Amino acid sequence: MNYLKEVMMIDTVKLTMNLSKPLRKSDLDFQLMKEQQKGVIQGIYNPTATMKKTGKYYPRLTYTERPTRGGKTYQLAIEFSVPKLVFNNNFDELTDDDYQTVLKALSDVLREMKSLWLFKFQIGKLEVAKIDYSKNIVLDNGMPVSYITGIVRRADISKVYDVEKNSFRNGGHIFHIHTNALDVALYDKVEDLKQSIKSPKRAYESDSLVQQNLIDAFNKNRNVSVLRIEVRLNGKKQIRSMLNKIGLPSDDLTFDRLFSSDISSKIINYHWQRILSKVPKAQLDFSTPENILVKLLTNDDVRPMNLLASLGYYVLMSSSDDGRNARNLIEKRLGNKAWYRIPKSILPLPAEDNLKVLVKITDEIQKMNPTKIKKYFLVL
Repeated sequence: MNYLKEVMMIDTVKLTMNLSKPLRKSDLDFQLMKEQQKGVIQGIYNPTATMKKTGKYYPRLTYTERPTRGGKTYQLAIEFSVPKLVFNNNFDELTDDDYQTVLKALSDVLREMKSLWLFKFQIGKLEVAKIDYSKNIVLDNGMPVSYITGIVRRADISKVYDVEKNSFRNGGHIFHIHTNALDVALYDKVEDLKQSIKSPKRAYESDSLVQQNLIDAFNKNRNVSVLRIEVRLNGKKQIRSMLNKIGLPSDDLTFDRLFSSDISSKIINYHWQRILSKVPKAQLDFSTPENILVKLLTNDDVRPMNLLASLGYYVLMSSSDDGRNARNLIEKRLGNKAWYRIPKSILPLPAEDNLKVLVKITDEIQKMNPTKIKKYFLVL
């Protein structure tokens, strides 16, 4: 199947530039310039409070001097969220066609910040020291992300990842795998944005201030939630290793090369399939009360009373005797026709099972259609 545009499932990138001579503190007005261990000098320039209040997104800069046998090396690192730089949010996703727009936007904002002149072709040739690939999957039928994370957390991931830490937190809104080489997370992007308002430390994602204006839109349309699948490659060694695993050359780590829809989709799908393969198959169709509740909530005409009545009905019907004992008790107390009157007030239960839900997510990853959040909100 052919698509007009292929989605760029990419978010945060850290680019590094080797310098021929040192920078002075006054060159970029670093907020923090101090000597680290073993003679390393580091300067930090983060967006100021004044910059953040403008509602515009700015990158973070880090300057480092390292002593060597022959003298010193000088390096400038530029770290930024690519979609936030272009769209002021990372709910919307980029395509390959957006690359020149990205290069221009970064060139312009660096010059605006502190007169740092880098042309587009120079930025494209910078090496990537860190990169996060991600995919946003919109669930617009009332299904919460916690339902998906609740399924995948049953996976025996220790068989496919050398896990240092595995967490299922914030009420099931985040499923996070942490290893030496990378981080893989599945989380509720809307809920994470709400957590960032309470405290940035409570959110999985950083730099959410520029997109907090979206919360009102999500509050007005509670049927919409966003599942985010994110793979964070935290160094050149990890990036090379990942490229090898998906069968691609690992010698070229420039921004020109890694800004690629082909690479991003293969990496996301690689990790999604690894997790999916370890979800116990016996649990994929298991109808727990919570699963039934989530499915009932996808009905358009759901109300508190018919929701609770329907939940009780389907839980009874999923019992080992298919509800026969419950029927006998009801008919004995309320009459022979009472049981047949019940379904009139019962919400339909979608037949979709857990396996079909996961297959749909796989399809979304592989189709590579870019998410555009305005599609779901008339108010934006």
